[in-house]
Amino acid sequence: MSGGLGLPAAVGVSDETVAFAAELIDRSGKAPVIEAALAKATGRPRPLPVRAVLTALLCLALGDRPLFLTEATRLLFCQLSDASRALLGSPASRAAGARSWPPTAGSATASAPSDRSWTPPRCRKTAA
Repeated sequence: MSGGLGLPAAVGVSDETVAFAAELIDRSGKAPVIEAALAKATGRPRPLPVRAVLTALLCLALGDRPLFLTEATRLLFCQLSDASRALLGSPASRAAGARSWPPTAGSATASAPSDRSWTPPRCRKTAA
């Protein structure tokens, strides 16, 4: 099959796995369609782009992990590198130390919705 993507090595959630999953989501063309269907002039803005959520779910599936939204949220905020978060447009984790939520004007995550009533999950320590 020409033009296909090769599967990344199944070792945790590496930047390579995130890039692979994001490419699959982008090739499907469904994220913008879903984003447009969810767009409303009223209501609370979504703190995460649809593309980031779909990519997180695909990363979980690739790692043979349960496809729970709580796991996708934990993945996005606690387990991804800064580079992967930037690729997905996901705001920085509060557990990252110097970064905070909601982002301040001029910060790297200032383009994320600033809904002050929502905070990312606390990242639990896991045995390495």
